Amino acid sequence: MIIKERPILFSAPMVQAIMLGEKTQTRRDSKLPFPDSLYPVSYDWIHVEQAHGVICPYGIPGDRLWVRETFYNDNDSPLEKDVSKIYYRADSTTKKWCCDLLPDCLCELEGMPKLTPSIFMPRWASRILLEITSVRIERRDSISEEDAAAEGVAYALNGKGILNNRQAFRMLWGRINGQKSLEINPWVWAIGFRVLEGLNG
Repeated sequence: MIIKERPILFSAPMVQAIMLGEKTQTRRDSKLPFPDSLYPVSYDWIHVEQAHGVICPYGIPGDRLWVRETFYNDNDSPLEKDVSKIYYRADSTTKKWCCDLLPDCLCELEGMPKLTPSIFMPRWASRILLEITSVRIERRDSISEEDAAAEGVAYALNGKGILNNRQAFRMLWGRINGQKSLEINPWVWAIGFRVLEGLNG
């Protein structure tokens, strides 16, 4: 079996949650109009492929995801493997160099190097490799308390004002995707994973 690798973006708080073992799932908007007849049941990737011919763009169980995260280069020179020294936004040593108003804030303080958005991280600079353990399609708001906890929401929101994990997940979704995104209940890819590289406790 061929194991495929694909990139996936995570904000700094989500990277921290992954590395602490607090996050083992992620949900991404499928941007596809699945029939309402599927609701409220969730379906695994095999059913979705067979019944609707839709392939999850993030892969299937056994495939791998390498994490792209916000970073900076120590000398503003072009990125070069084995030459450039990479620092990560999610690390506590660099966190104080950027404001904490929003996840992955890209502000620049005087005398500090400018952070590079995660989308520009090359494969060789990635330090976290994930293996997909499950894939299914479901409505975003169908998430269970247990699955919401596995999204790492309590860690990401520091437990502030959270009544339950599902509420926290909605808050986090709105923060990442914009408050208007909460006006609809899209079909999402619910992806479970385990860390192969990068877990440091």
